[in-house]
Amino acid sequence: MPRDEIPADLTAPGTPYWRLKTLMDVWCALWFWPLDKVGLLDGSDPAYPAAPVQVSHIKDEPAYDEPVVYETQDLYGNVQP
Repeated sequence: MPRDEIPADLTAPGTPYWRLKTLMDVWCALWFWPLDKVGLLDGSDPAYPAAPVQVSHIKDEPAYDEPVVYETQDLYGNVQP
């Protein structure tokens, strides 16, 4: 594997490294969150609407009933489901 592809593979969204890095970034950001703005974190701030938000679904999108199958390649190049 070329050396330039390693950081791209590690930081691709959805990889374990990316998830851990995102979690650690959020944890660090919470340490510096101002205490007078804590209401913005849990939704209790008056800036948020009091009425529930209505969510509508687009009906033109096809439904996907097939399960997602991920394949991995082992050390010897064999593909495993």
